[in-house]
Amino acid sequence: MLLFNYQIKDGEYTKEVYSMIKDQQYNEAIQLLTSVNEGNPTSRACLSLLGYCYYYTQDFVNAANCYEQLTVLLPDEEDYLLNYSQALYQACLYEEALNVTAKIKSSSNYNNVMNIKVSILLLINNVLRILIFF
Repeated sequence: MLLFNYQIKDGEYTKEVYSMIKDQQYNEAIQLLTSVNEGNPTSRACLSLLGYCYYYTQDFVNAANCYEQLTVLLPDEEDYLLNYSQALYQACLYEEALNVTAKIKSSSNYNNVMNIKVSILLLINNVLRILIFF
């Protein structure tokens, strides 16, 4: 594959993507991952890395889209629900983020979920909902 005026050898995509991410070359990684994703749109690894890169470029809507696809593909993986809710929150899609956090049941994510919920409820100035929630 020709990318950025140089050839990436077959079998070297993973190494190249992680190198780009390590060097914070997120936009370049997004271009590579997007082209790989076109050939395999249900790749867990590709969608996860795309979501990560989109998040770090502050493209929260695209990050949320990647994590949403992962929650459909892997509904029992609550870490993707958490990432999805965080991306929605950052995209200012507060109601959607609250709806996603309601699906997270794992106690290991409890603190993160509570932080998101409280932040959203404070942001939308809904003191009554906060009092009812607690």
